[in-house]
Amino acid sequence: MPTAKLVDKNGTEYSPDMETSFNYSVETGVDDSKVLSDLNPDISVTSVAVFEVSKEKFSEGEWFIEIDGQKIFIK
Repeated sequence: MPTAKLVDKNGTEYSPDMETSFNYSVETGVDDSKVLSDLNPDISVTSVAVFEVSKEKFSEGEWFIEIDGQKIFIK
């Protein structure tokens, strides 16, 4: 399973808040029940990750989502 981290411009890494991620998936109807199971080829799943960062800190600069070592610019 791919791992996701939120990374700021200084390289500080933030892990997902698992409880909040679970609650968000329930509230939005995202069925991520198979995320932790082995998947057969050509099968995909959708999952969510929620990160807790203050509004002030998030406003300060560039942010990336890092998935299995690959950084994706988000802000």
